[in-house]
Amino acid sequence: MWPHGRRALRLLGLAVLVLIIVITFLLYPLYGGYYLASPAGSVTGGPVFRLSEEDVHAHPALYALLVEKKKVRRPSPFPTSWTMWQDESVMDGWSAHVLTRLEDQALLRMTAPAVLEYEGAYLSVSVVRG
Repeated sequence: MWPHGRRALRLLGLAVLVLIIVITFLLYPLYGGYYLASPAGSVTGGPVFRLSEEDVHAHPALYALLVEKKKVRRPSPFPTSWTMWQDESVMDGWSAHVLTRLEDQALLRMTAPAVLEYEGAYLSVSVVRG
């Protein structure tokens, strides 16, 4: 064995751990969190995206946000405890639908720059981290 084998293994393990932590912090802003719809108040000159019944019913996340008034989880590289989500009291206020990456990107493109109008109400959809 290499004379400084134990020290080299410790340093290698530490380097791998630091690399995992750095990559996690770089990826975290891109994933995770949830969507939340809230009243937008008055709209002053900004873009307004008007949604019809067909638009909302065609997209499960929009239906959960606007009709059911629930939070919708975004895709995450971190494992989710399924036992946590099977407890009904924990699921109150949350949609069972978890977005895929493609659904997440499509929803961001549609809602990020605009205020949504649905059934006469102005709503803002925001991404909440954590």
